Amino acid sequence: MTNYHFNVVDRQGVIPDEEGTNFRFFSQALTEAKDSARDLAKQLLANRTVLLEQCVEITDDSGRVLAALPVMEVLRHPNFPRFQHQC
Repeated sequence: MTNYHFNVVDRQGVIPDEEGTNFRFFSQALTEAKDSARDLAKQLLANRTVLLEQCVEITDDSGRVLAALPVMEVLRHPNFPRFQHQC
């Protein structure tokens, strides 16, 4: 199993996921990132925060970014959001 971290990135900086979560497959980490981005979008909308630069990035234990998902992408393409290489 691999430990993946789901950091929240915005123009203020990075909120790191210190512990991470273990998954057997990377596809499970991608699903977790989509769920996290959706939850973050709900929170930001409830607080009437502008959704422009928030992003969920998946990193490994060494801090290497494996994939990134802008929050706006899950709103534009809820079923099949496109991941990027970085936020």
